[in-house]
Amino acid sequence: PPSLFSPPPPSLSNAGWYPQLLTNFHARSVAGLSLDNVLLNLLGFVCYSAYNGALFFSESARAAYRGAHGGLDSDVRSNDVFFAFHALLCTVVYALQALRYTRGGQRVSATACLGTGAAAAALAACGGLWLAGECRCVGLDLLRFLNCLSYVKVCTTFVKYWPQIHLNASRRSTAGFNISNSITDLAGGVLSLGQQALDAWLFADVTLVTVRRLPFFPFSCAE
Repeated sequence: PPSLFSPPPPSLSNAGWYPQLLTNFHARSVAGLSLDNVLLNLLGFVCYSAYNGALFFSESARAAYRGAHGGLDSDVRSNDVFFAFHALLCTVVYALQALRYTRGGQRVSATACLGTGAAAAALAACGGLWLAGECRCVGLDLLRFLNCLSYVKVCTTFVKYWPQIHLNASRRSTAGFNISNSITDLAGGVLSLGQQALDAWLFADVTLVTVRRLPFFPFSCAE
């Protein structure tokens, strides 16, 4: 069943991207914004957009999901797809700003480069095997590949805030970093988890939390 309380776009979390974009634009600088955070967000939202897009637009992906979950359809809705692609677009703009504007001596760390590079290479290899039709030899099917995307998104969501925290602490300042995105992230995450719990109670269907949203729970909207 569709969610009773899914926020229509533009949602609270969608609006939270713009204050940082405007801060960067007016200052012609990304000093204060962690470039590691931008890189991790880029990887995460590529995965999130691919996962949501496949389970919303692809009938073969939806059929594979139903076959693996006892006939239950994916709970990915249009607002999920909108959020994912909107967030990806905003992250790409952040990255372009980082390339164009002054960075205040900041650079992407070797750890972030290696981590995102390894994850991207692994996903590209898996995707190549699937596209080449060689997935059966390694036990990989479409749904497992999509789940791999979801797990990468969960991992990036878990770690992406720490570079910004470290940067703020090392500079003893939050100048250049707009807190609005973090506030809307927190509010959107709390409301999303509350929505899932309430939907599960109203429909008497705990799978709305335990199965249908499992790949991203509890990070499903704390993007």
